[in-house]
Amino acid sequence: MVYNFFRGLIESRPEVKYNVDAVDTLIRANLVNMMQFDAHLSTAMDKGTNVLAVNFAMQLVQMYLVDERFNTVVTESDLYHTVGHLTIIPPK
Repeated sequence: MVYNFFRGLIESRPEVKYNVDAVDTLIRANLVNMMQFDAHLSTAMDKGTNVLAVNFAMQLVQMYLVDERFNTVVTESDLYHTVGHLTIIPPK
């Protein structure tokens, strides 16, 4: 079930798949495989050329790893590749 749900999420329209509130709800309900999600999101950023994906990733990192640092819903290892790709995107 989680696989089908994840596939539906990543194949949805950008306004759905990059909706922070919607994805947060799915993550908190354990309906998202974080390893797959991290891999997909880091690839979707496309070295910084996909602005929607980059902004979405920055919002998730801010929410889970900065604002809710001591929350155990999402850890740094869950967004390892996403954070790694964010650090190599050249500033504009």
